[in-house]
Amino acid sequence: MSFAALDGSLHTVKTDEGELSYVVVAIVYGQVDNKGFRLTGLSSVDSMFQGNGEDAMRRMEYAQASLEQVDLVLMDRMLSRDAQLGLPANAIAVVKDFPGRERFLGREVPWMVEDPTTAPRRAFFKLRKSSWIFMTEWTKQLSAGQVFRLLRVMGNEPVPEALGYNYPLFLADKLAKFKRDKFKRTMDFLLTRRQVRYRDFRRIVESARAFGRPNR
Repeated sequence: MSFAALDGSLHTVKTDEGELSYVVVAIVYGQVDNKGFRLTGLSSVDSMFQGNGEDAMRRMEYAQASLEQVDLVLMDRMLSRDAQLGLPANAIAVVKDFPGRERFLGREVPWMVEDPTTAPRRAFFKLRKSSWIFMTEWTKQLSAGQVFRLLRVMGNEPVPEALGYNYPLFLADKLAKFKRDKFKRTMDFLLTRRQVRYRDFRRIVESARAFGRPNR
């Protein structure tokens, strides 16, 4: 089964005419089955937005997810909160922050508990004693057992920060932050040189983005 794991990051600066946000979405590609997974590629897309970039980043992640020609899309989003953005039909999301985590303390790992009352389908899981309890929501036509097997396969990579979570999503997060930090230095440098008007600053930043983008 082919997959694309997506995660976004952003950097916002203030100009004399308002905020300008740089948003990057990183994509990690691979193949997964019940026995293991392998990575096949990396990619990223970026854009500039006027104003705070949080909502723009969310929209951009879902838009990119809908473009991916893969069997499975992995996301770090609560799908049930974003239904109005158009959910991909082949998604599994892994959520770190959610209320009610204490309800599941004390269970023997690994475990998964499905909530049968929600749409998209939802479950809670923990893979290792030392890992967090996570929520997962999915739109792909898979049983809870099939989702759990995939999550276990992708959550057992022996990297301390990713162990018990999801290694492809972990990599997508790291790649997005790397791209953001690389371009953040350009934006911050321009602002420290002199007071730049919003339109001029955006034009310079767009030129820097185009210059730094690899030829295709």
